[in-house]
Amino acid sequence: MKTDTDDVVSLLQRANAALTEGRVRDLLLHTRQAAGLAEAHDLANVSIHMRVASMLQAAFRFSGEPDMFERALAACIRVGDQTALPQWAIPARALAGNILMMAGRLHQAIEMCDASLALAHACALHDDRVASMGYQFRGYVLMEWNRLEEARSSLLTAWRVSAVTDVGVRSGVARMMAELELASGDIAAAQQWSNDLAAIVSEPMTLRNREWLAAVRTRQGFAVTRDLRALDAWQRRHDYQIDSLVRLAKAEVTARLHEFAHLLTMLESTRQWASLAQLSEVIERGARELRVGYVISALCARAVSREALGAVDEALELWLRALECGEAGGFVRVYIDGSPARVRLLRRAAEHPRGASHARRVLDAAGLLHRDDARVPLTDRQRDVLRLVARGFSDREIAAETGLSVATVKTHLRAAYARLGVGSRTAAVAKMAGAGIV
Repeated sequence: MKTDTDDVVSLLQRANAALTEGRVRDLLLHTRQAAGLAEAHDLANVSIHMRVASMLQAAFRFSGEPDMFERALAACIRVGDQTALPQWAIPARALAGNILMMAGRLHQAIEMCDASLALAHACALHDDRVASMGYQFRGYVLMEWNRLEEARSSLLTAWRVSAVTDVGVRSGVARMMAELELASGDIAAAQQWSNDLAAIVSEPMTLRNREWLAAVRTRQGFAVTRDLRALDAWQRRHDYQIDSLVRLAKAEVTARLHEFAHLLTMLESTRQWASLAQLSEVIERGARELRVGYVISALCARAVSREALGAVDEALELWLRALECGEAGGFVRVYIDGSPARVRLLRRAAEHPRGASHARRVLDAAGLLHRDDARVPLTDRQRDVLRLVARGFSDREIAAETGLSVATVKTHLRAAYARLGVGSRTAAVAKMAGAGIV
């Protein structure tokens, strides 16, 4: 005889199939039905409620809808607080942390992850796979706060305690470790983690996983080769041409924000300012209020594009709006992952009454705020050029990175040497390093 539990399981299976195939509308429909039925009949099976919570989390991720956020969070807290079974309560609290993180509530997110791990310790399960999601999502928040070594430790612990069959945890850890190593400048390690990710998600390779993996690999390859042809081929292969993206419906943009964020970074790296502005507007339109990280990304990208095109006052206003959006959650990396213009905008915002507090926190968290900084009499552009010199860039490479001409780069260098009282690149970098700026 068919039971209510059977009906919920059937709906969850349909929702999962829709998730795998990228059918967001069906994902929302079947998830709502499954959640409603489980709540109405108060099913005793905790595993069913956990599956419902997990699918609600996925529905929120791809839709950004407030009701999905509320229902997903409530479902996780219900399992986390009301069950006496730690094997369900521990991951439920961690999943609640992930939902809060996606909504930009980073401090609440890490508190929930810490609660998950505290329960795991109390039950002597902190070294068990049941605690892996707590370490995983805690690492995500620490990464955004630019606490990279703490993030690495938490993510690697998640990898170690999880089982090979824990595909969700392991794919998430591999994905974030690829990002972390790329941010740290270790391209080889980043490529190895992306290879691990490919091995994990290859069967089945969902539509979204395939596109995300292609984006990660293109970013890593571009970081090494600066090959614009490879970037163009990637955009064409996955239909990431800007003219196509601006015509997408809002719901479709919302479902694909995690893919488009990679394109945003690469457009900024290649100084495609008009396309960057267009894509940032597309992302802002689809991000909705509860996907704060993407709203900030879009505002930052628009600010960078406007400054590059000479609209400096508009750029600062957009940057101040981005800082206001991220201050409550303490966002950091979203402001610094990109071109040197971001540091200039942060420094300008640090002198503005509306943005000073959070801009200084971001600069400090990124290691860019030093007490000796003001004593070095350089313009922001001269500092940017010398930072690239310190990384071993030639004048031509600096020109390509900053969008300046080679002659302008040389002019900035000569002016910097005069202000620093030095006569060479080496001496200039040494003086900057002594002030803690490079």
